[in-house]
Amino acid sequence: MSEKTAKMLLDSDGAPRDRIVGFETEYGLGYRGSAILSNTSAAEEVARWQWRISDKKEYQSTGERIYLDAGWHPELSTAEETSFLGAAHRVLAGHVKMAKRYKAGAEAARENEPDFMSKGNVELVANTADPFGNSWGSHENYLARRALEPEDYIAALAVHHVSRIVWSGTGTITETTDGFRFDLSEKAKNLWEISGMQTTRARPLVNLRDKPYANARLFRRIHNVAGESLMSPHANALRLATGSIVLRACELGVRFNDLMPDNPLQAIRQISVDPTLQRKVLLENGSYMSGLDLQQAIAERSIQAASAAQYMTAQEQEWARKWQNLLDDLKADPDTAMKRIDWIFKQRLIERELTAKKDSDEPPLMVAWSKAIDFHRLLPDEGTGMRLLRKGFFADSPSQQVLENDLPLPSTRARLRGELISYFDATDRYLGVQEWLAVNSEYARMLLKDPYATSDPRFDSFISKVA
Repeated sequence: MSEKTAKMLLDSDGAPRDRIVGFETEYGLGYRGSAILSNTSAAEEVARWQWRISDKKEYQSTGERIYLDAGWHPELSTAEETSFLGAAHRVLAGHVKMAKRYKAGAEAARENEPDFMSKGNVELVANTADPFGNSWGSHENYLARRALEPEDYIAALAVHHVSRIVWSGTGTITETTDGFRFDLSEKAKNLWEISGMQTTRARPLVNLRDKPYANARLFRRIHNVAGESLMSPHANALRLATGSIVLRACELGVRFNDLMPDNPLQAIRQISVDPTLQRKVLLENGSYMSGLDLQQAIAERSIQAASAAQYMTAQEQEWARKWQNLLDDLKADPDTAMKRIDWIFKQRLIERELTAKKDSDEPPLMVAWSKAIDFHRLLPDEGTGMRLLRKGFFADSPSQQVLENDLPLPSTRARLRGELISYFDATDRYLGVQEWLAVNSEYARMLLKDPYATSDPRFDSFISKVA
C-alpha cells in the first residue's frame, strides 16, 4: 500500500470499502413508586435481576452486545454493520428488545423482592439527559485505518459535531428564570472538552479512545460520544453516513481547520438554544457562520473531495444527496423535515400540548418536560416516539417484523460470532466472548481479528475441539 493510500479504507481491488459502523445506546433506568429502597436503588435492583435472568450473557446470537455499564445502567451495542440504514434499524429494534428484557427484570424483582417492588413502575427511556444534569447517550463507531491519526480528523469531526445538531439534535426543555425554552440538543450542555479520552464524565466533542476491537496494527475505531438518542431512523442513518463521508475527506488529507469555531463548546451551546437556526457563532478566523451554514460548508467540501477522488461507496453517494437535500429543506422551511428530524416534531408536539392545556393549573414547564420525556419512553409503556415509529411516521421507518424480530445477521464478523454463539446455545454449552475479539471455551480459544470476516476456516476445528 502506498503512502498516499495508507489512510484510505480500500478493498483488495483498490475500490472504496464499506465502512463498518454501529451504535451504542445507553438507557436511562428509573423507578417510580412506593419502595423501601430509594428509587435509584430500586432501579439498580431491577437491573441486577435482569442480568441474573439473562444468565449474564453479554454477547447475543443476534449479533449485539447487551450489558450493564458503569455498574448498573443498561447499554446495547448493535452488531457490526456496513449498512447505515441497517444500523439505524438495529438500534431501534434494540429499544424493543431492551424494553422486553427490563420488563422481565422488573417482574423478577417484584417476585423476589415484594416488600419494596410491588407498588411501583420501572421506567426505561432512550433519551440523552435528565433535568438533574445526568447525561448518557447514543454513541457511534466507525472503522478506520490505523494510519489515520487523530490530528487528521479532530478539527473536521469537532466542526461536524458542533453544527450537525441542527438535524441530529433530539430537542429538549431547559428551565429558565421566566419559565423554559426549547433547545435543539440534549447533549450540548453536557460536553466539556474538544477532544479527549473520557466517555462518562468530561465527555468530548471528539473522543480519542483507541480500542479497535480488531487487528490493532491495521485498524482503529473512532468512537463518538457526542451523539443523542433519536427515534428518526433517517437521522440515525445520516449520523453514520455523514460521519463516514467526513472521514473519507480526512483520509484524503482534506482540512477543515478554517471552519473551527473560536470556542467550539460555547458554539454548540449557542447553536442549540436557537431553533430558528439563525444564530451565528464566531470562528477562529474572525468570521461568523450559523450551524446550518457550517453544515453546508462541511457537506460541500467533504462530498466534493471524496467524489473527485472516486472515494465514496454507492450508499455514501446516496446519503450524500440526502444530506444536502435535508440542509436545503432546513434552510427553506424546517417543518418540511418533520418526518426526518426528532427535534422539529418534538417542538411542535410540545406547542400543541401547551395550547391544549393553557387553561389548566399544571405549570407550563411540567407540561413541556412531561411531553419531551414521553417521546423517548420505552417502559412502563411505549411513548410517542415508539408509537410513531410503529405507525411508519418517520422517513425510512423499519417494519414491525424488524422491530420485533430484528434483522438477519449482517455480512461482517457479527455473523460468524452469532453463528458460533447459536451453535453453543443449541448444545447447552457456554461460549465466552470477550470484547468482540475472542470466543472461548474451557478447551479452545479463537481470535476474530478481521471485522469483515463472515466465515473462518478455523470454525469447524474450533467446534470439534470443544465438542
